[in-house]
Amino acid sequence: MKLLSDRQIRICDQYTIEQEGIASIDLMERAASACYQWMQNHLPLAREIVVICGSGNNGGDGLALARLLHQNGLKVTVLLIESERYSSDNQHNQQKLGEINLRIEKAEPERIAAISAGSLIVDALLGTGFTAPLRPEIEGLIEAASARYDCLKISLDLPSGFSGEAPVDFAFRANITLCFQRPRLQFFFAENEQFLGRWELLDIGLQVPVFESEAINQEPPHLQNAHYITLKEVRQLLRKSSRFAHKGSMGRALLIGGADGKTGALTLAVGSCLRSGVGLTWAYCTPAAERALHILAPEAQIIRSEYPEFPAGSLNTESFQAVGFGPGCGMAQETANLLKLLIQNANQPLVLDADALTILAEHKTWLSFLPPYTLLTPHPGEFDRITGKHTKGWDRLCSAITLSQKTGTLIVLKGAFSALVCPDGSVFFNSTGNPGMATAGSGDVLTGLLSGLIAQGYSCRDAAIIGVFLHGLAGDLAASALSENALKAGDLIEFLPEAWKTLIPG
Repeated sequence: MKLLSDRQIRICDQYTIEQEGIASIDLMERAASACYQWMQNHLPLAREIVVICGSGNNGGDGLALARLLHQNGLKVTVLLIESERYSSDNQHNQQKLGEINLRIEKAEPERIAAISAGSLIVDALLGTGFTAPLRPEIEGLIEAASARYDCLKISLDLPSGFSGEAPVDFAFRANITLCFQRPRLQFFFAENEQFLGRWELLDIGLQVPVFESEAINQEPPHLQNAHYITLKEVRQLLRKSSRFAHKGSMGRALLIGGADGKTGALTLAVGSCLRSGVGLTWAYCTPAAERALHILAPEAQIIRSEYPEFPAGSLNTESFQAVGFGPGCGMAQETANLLKLLIQNANQPLVLDADALTILAEHKTWLSFLPPYTLLTPHPGEFDRITGKHTKGWDRLCSAITLSQKTGTLIVLKGAFSALVCPDGSVFFNSTGNPGMATAGSGDVLTGLLSGLIAQGYSCRDAAIIGVFLHGLAGDLAASALSENALKAGDLIEFLPEAWKTLIPG
C-alpha cells in the first residue's frame, strides 16, 4: 500500500468525487458514517460525547458525525470555533444540525475545561489541509482538550496540528485516531504515539489515481517510495513450489552463531529457518550448540567450529545460497576475523544480526566492503552503535536511508512497525506484530526466517518483506492464543505454521 502525502490525499478526494459522480458532501457523509460505525462497534457510547469542530472539512466531518450520533439517541454536544469563513460543506452540515435542533456552542478553552469527567471528546478541528503555524486560539483549544486525561479522546483522520509527512512537536493528544483510507508516514514512529494513541484505518472508498513520476518527484523525498505492507501484497510475492521440488532444489541456508552461553540464540534462528520452507538448514557452531541442536532441531546439519567456545576458523560457504551471521556468535576476535573473511569472500547474500552488528560497529570501515544486498537487521540500539545515537525514530529512518544508499545494503529497522530500507530509497513499513514480541530472542527468530527465504531464491527485498510480515503475523497469532504478556520468542516458531496457512490459505 503506497503511502501518500497530504496533498495526494486531497487529490484522491477530488478524483473519487469525479470518478463516482458524487458531491464532496457525500464523501464527507461517507467518512462520518465510517467513524460512527467504528464507534458503535468498539466503544460504550452511553457517556456524553463532545465533538470539537473546526471551520474546514475536518470540522465538517465532525458535524456530520455529531448528527449521526444525535439521531441514534446519544447525548451529543457540538463545539464549533468562530470563523469568518467556513468551508461550504461545513456550512451545509451546520444547517443540518439546525434542522434537527442540535445546538452548536462556541468552542472555547473554558467550555472544554467544563466537560464532565468520563465524557468522549472527538477532535475534528484540523485535518490534512492544516498548514503551520497554529493560530493561538486553535492552540489554546488543543491544549485544553489534550489536558483532559479524564476523558477518552478520539481524533478524526489526524490529530489536530499533526503533520502526516513531517516531524511533529505539538498536536492534539488522542487516545485513538480514526484515519481515513491510508496511514501516514509519521504514524510509524514511537515519538508520535503521544499524539496518535492507537490508530485505526477506516475504508471510506477513496479511489487512488495513478500518479505520474513527475508528480511523485514533487512530493517530500521520504514519501516518494514509501509503503505499508498488507496481506494482499505479501501474497503476491509468494512463489508456488514445483510439484517436483526436493530438498536440493529448495535452497541451502547456513547460520553462524552459538558461542558458549549463547546457544539459545542460535537454536531459535535454526528453528525458524527450518520453518521457512528452505530445503536444508546448516549451522556453524560450537560443540555445546551442536548438542543443543541435536535435541531441539534434529533436522539441522552441523559444521563444527574450529574453536570450542565460539564460532571461528576456516569456513567454505560456496555451497550455500544464504548465510545468516550473528545469533549468539559472541564478540571474540577470532569470530570477528571470520566475519571479515565472509564479507570479503561471500558469493551469496548475507543476513547480519545481533553480535555481528556489534562487531561491525567496532569496525565501521568494513561497512564499505559489505557485499551488495547484504541484509542488516538491527534493533534501535544496534543501529545507533553503527551510526550514532538517535532520540527519534524519524531521525533513525533518515540515517538508515543514507546508510543503505551509501553501502548498497538493505536494512530492517526492527520495532513496532519494522521498516525495510532499500538502496533505491524505498521504505516498507510492516503491519503485523505486537508489544509481546519485545522479548529476547525475537530477532534471532527473524534472522533464521530471512536466511531461509533468501536461500530459496527470493530476492533480499522480497524475502525481507515476506519474512518480517510472517514473523509479526506469527507473533499476533501467538499473542491471541497465549496473551502478549506470556509471549516468548520460541512461541513465534511454534505459530509459524499457522502464519503460513494464513498467507497461503487452502
